[in-house]
Amino acid sequence: MSRFFFLPKVLFYGLSFLNIYLFLHDFSWVQVLVPLITLVFLFLFRKSSVLYQETIRNDGEIFLSPVHGVVESIRYSVHSMEEDLIFHEVKISLNLWQEKGFYLPTAGEISAFKQESLTNKNVGYSVLTLTSKNGNSFILKFFNSLGRLPPVLWVKSGDRGRGGACFGYYPFGGTVIIYLPAKSDILIFEKEKIFPGQSVIAAIKN
Repeated sequence: MSRFFFLPKVLFYGLSFLNIYLFLHDFSWVQVLVPLITLVFLFLFRKSSVLYQETIRNDGEIFLSPVHGVVESIRYSVHSMEEDLIFHEVKISLNLWQEKGFYLPTAGEISAFKQESLTNKNVGYSVLTLTSKNGNSFILKFFNSLGRLPPVLWVKSGDRGRGGACFGYYPFGGTVIIYLPAKSDILIFEKEKIFPGQSVIAAIKN
């Protein structure tokens, strides 16, 4: 089941048993409504196959999109709250209907992971720092869905993974902010639709 859907197991099995129970009993409007609700949940929590571009080569490193989404904004030479360095910032939004998985944009190690909250705005977010094989550091900031629902992340500090590996998902869409090294060449534009493992966000020079 986890190969095809992000749907939590408790919800998946609960809906399955409910559908079987209703099927074995007298026909009613509930027998129509529950299967429709089940199909909606399966669609919302679907998992796509990601074809990671292993063949891309350049004189540095390629950073691919970690999510399905739309580029909301691009800012150059900004500071991150996590590190006192200059970065390029890319903001990506995922709506309710898009596939919600997170996929590693390049092979590397999770060098830091933490969850924060902005109490004055009642908004939380998770911050992940990925260090690639070439020693480049990327910061990915995942804001909570609807301001309160945190993303589901299956990683911790010290974990390593190959490019394109799935490491979590958004329950109901959300916002991702990526901080790229200042030596990066941004290769996307605002309002562009991007796809994990395929859309090249940036090329990082050696």
